[in-house]
Amino acid sequence: MIVPDVGIGFYARTVKGAQNVLERAGYNVLVMNTERSPDREAAALRTLLAHRVDGVLVATSGGFEPAARVPVVFFDNLLPAAGVANVARANREGMALLVNHLVEAHDHSRIAYIGGPASLTSGIERLEGLRAALARHGAAAADEYVRFGDPVWSAASGGEAMRALLELEPRPTAVVAAADTFALGAMEAIRSAGMRVPDDVALVSFDDPFFGDLLDPPLTALARNERELGELAAALLLHALQTGALGRPTEVRLPEELVVRRSCGCGSGSRG
Repeated sequence: MIVPDVGIGFYARTVKGAQNVLERAGYNVLVMNTERSPDREAAALRTLLAHRVDGVLVATSGGFEPAARVPVVFFDNLLPAAGVANVARANREGMALLVNHLVEAHDHSRIAYIGGPASLTSGIERLEGLRAALARHGAAAADEYVRFGDPVWSAASGGEAMRALLELEPRPTAVVAAADTFALGAMEAIRSAGMRVPDDVALVSFDDPFFGDLLDPPLTALARNERELGELAAALLLHALQTGALGRPTEVRLPEELVVRRSCGCGSGSRG
């Protein structure tokens, strides 16, 4: 497995899901960490191929070399024309769930966005999902309300983006974070500015940290499905190994579910 950052909960849980499936089938799992560097990703792939692995699962950071001689399954960030399968979250649909809730349940019209770099599929699709959802409600994603974190999706860059949003006039009344790290940074920036979530600014997140219900206030987010993502990616790789199928890549999207807590202005613990 090649992942951008095994220290991030999303990728750690994905690895565990894949590992459970593959080890039950008799395979050992090697994990390579790229620190989101395309050069390190390319080097990791070369290393794995030199060790004659049977297959590769990769969450690409943009350094994948298409000369792999074994079955490859992409997850999270995708290369639709490569590999034997692509597995990802339903990024556009998930963003629609978050935007729809802010508009329909809380009547927000000034909705800002803190996203990852729009160079890989997860960042591209989440921004597209936000824009499409706002358009369906007769609104537009104003350029000044769209901010981007750094390439490693750090909490610090989420906080920096949030501070810039708070300086706008009029400032947004709600913020959608494309990752839990951005949401955590944004929450701290709001608090440091002497404001409160959700009284002054509502906040929702695409990712749900494992401690999301313990935050103050608890974070409204999409339900965690990283383990299922890893399990499905591994199952598709096993199918390719067992059947020798190397035809047109299969694409599978995991459905999303909204977990409503208090950071959006609702009561805690309900699902929608």
